[in-house]
Amino acid sequence: MFIIDSLSGGGAERSTLDYCLYLKDLNHIVKIICLRMDYPGFQEEAVNAGVELHYLGKTGLLSQLETLNKLYESYLPDVVHTTLFKSRVRGRLHKILYRKQHQLIESLVTLSFTGEKVRQRNQNFYKRLAHKLLESALGLSVNHLIAISQEVKSHYVAQYFGINEKKISVIYRGRKPNPYVNQKQSLRRVYAKEIGYSEDALVLIHSGRQDFPKNHLFLLTAFFKLLATESTERPIVLLCLGKKGDMSEKIETLVKQSEKQSEVFFLGHRNDVAQLLAQSDVFIFPSWYEGLGGSIIEAKAAGLPLIVSDIPVFRELLIENTEAFFVDLSDLDDFVSKMKYLVEDGVARNEMGRRNIESFKNRFLIDQVNEQMLNLYRMLLHENSSTGNKETI
Repeated sequence: MFIIDSLSGGGAERSTLDYCLYLKDLNHIVKIICLRMDYPGFQEEAVNAGVELHYLGKTGLLSQLETLNKLYESYLPDVVHTTLFKSRVRGRLHKILYRKQHQLIESLVTLSFTGEKVRQRNQNFYKRLAHKLLESALGLSVNHLIAISQEVKSHYVAQYFGINEKKISVIYRGRKPNPYVNQKQSLRRVYAKEIGYSEDALVLIHSGRQDFPKNHLFLLTAFFKLLATESTERPIVLLCLGKKGDMSEKIETLVKQSEKQSEVFFLGHRNDVAQLLAQSDVFIFPSWYEGLGGSIIEAKAAGLPLIVSDIPVFRELLIENTEAFFVDLSDLDDFVSKMKYLVEDGVARNEMGRRNIESFKNRFLIDQVNEQMLNLYRMLLHENSSTGNKETI
């Protein structure tokens, strides 16, 4: 049984569904419990694949726990796997209040108290302390934690109280190989016509919800400065994928103020991300912070060179100057110069893209990642004799 806030179009949601589909293909029985419906997202894909979905609904916490327990009793899962804070809290409270003996596993996907996040959300000391105390106290009911990066694990151990590092495994997110990497020109013709740019344009692409961490204002400012200084004969366009969010109004204001607004295309949530990446030339990702950055893995699978912010987790995923350029977010001019370099040097783009595909195959293939997760389930069930149906996994 998987519990997650929703199946909206984010990296945690994508990874949860991919893993559920993997388990289902191996004939394991899977249910996904969502706290809410959130469209657009991956709900339709899940239903079409035969995954059973349930929603707890917009009720109070106790009512949601009662509904969750009814679903639990009708299913009797060996493993309950929760993702995202609200779902993790409900998974913990359910196990404690109803005295259940299943294996409770949690995915850790974000940096809760990184400096930029604390400043952006205006989290004062007492709010942070209350969060940490709640997390640490309820954490006693958790059997194992899965961090999506070493950076997330280190952050969790440093910020919370009494955490046993042996209870935390690091398993990166995985993605399927991009089947469209050799169809660049044919896809370019299709998308250029559909979206409205020249077939010979040089296409920069970004993927991420329009929320503060993704740093769209910096991205757009740098892009408009690039257009103002770049004299290449090829037009340059920027595609931005992702749902609207808390920065959408500011993003729209900035774009309207630019004379080059026609070179930026906001495409919203898309179900054809793999194709859009495969027809693009450079992936841009200047996030303030990330737990991992699933979009980076998708860009690697598409064979794209990357320009990213210089944050620790990206250095886990990418090799500097051979797979990606790292840029200090205080240096807009350097960011622009890195974009200018890749715009002008097709050989460098191709070489960095080739190395990213190799790296993706070695580290981030989804079947390898899913097998790691399943092996962890098996180990935990084997070690815990109080869990009943342990031989079925």
